[in-house]
Amino acid sequence: MGWYIHPRSVSFSTIMATLGCLGVVCAVGVQRAHRRESPSRVRQARSRWSVRVRKTLAPTCFTAVGVAALLILPPATLTTERAAERVLAPSEGAGFGSAAADGEAARIAGSADAERTLREWAVLARQPEASSVLGRTATLTGFVVADEESPDQVFLVARYVITCCAVDAQPVGVPVYVDGWHAQVAAGDWVELTGVFTTNPDVGGRWAAVVIPDRIVKVEVPEEPYVVE
Repeated sequence: MGWYIHPRSVSFSTIMATLGCLGVVCAVGVQRAHRRESPSRVRQARSRWSVRVRKTLAPTCFTAVGVAALLILPPATLTTERAAERVLAPSEGAGFGSAAADGEAARIAGSADAERTLREWAVLARQPEASSVLGRTATLTGFVVADEESPDQVFLVARYVITCCAVDAQPVGVPVYVDGWHAQVAAGDWVELTGVFTTNPDVGGRWAAVVIPDRIVKVEVPEEPYVVE
């Protein structure tokens, strides 16, 4: 369930689903109790009961079935194609381009490289000047998305950031410069790489700084594919 909703909402959602199931069980029990009464009272009660069933029982059953499906069926991550469609530009993404993001960048700049999440690296990479990341070593894990402007030289290591649930997921990514990267990885692959931020070799490119990787390794989709805030 953690793949569909924020971890802090799991307990509440589970409790409400359980209460809904108990409501269905109680409703069935009351219906059986009516059957033991006299025929005339049963007919009257059955008429009233039919109205109540249509108003409450059916929606409750649909809700219970939906929640059960979330718990039983294997979850699927949001697609990498969707991230590509969102075009991860320097000014776009979860909270980027705002005064709050600028303040966050100042806070992140003072933290240790090894402690930063992919989203935090993305915040720094999206600053107008590259000074805050130049020379810093980043270890990134995410899926590959081709850069729209320089698709043969630059790709992004991306992940989805979830604030509440999968519905509000926003893709974020860090630009990586590898001329001819298609020979090593493909769009949609999950990779882990380590590299150093340098000034973008493409002087006219939209990214002020990019990661030049020392290594790129393909990996399986992690158990927690999202960055949860």
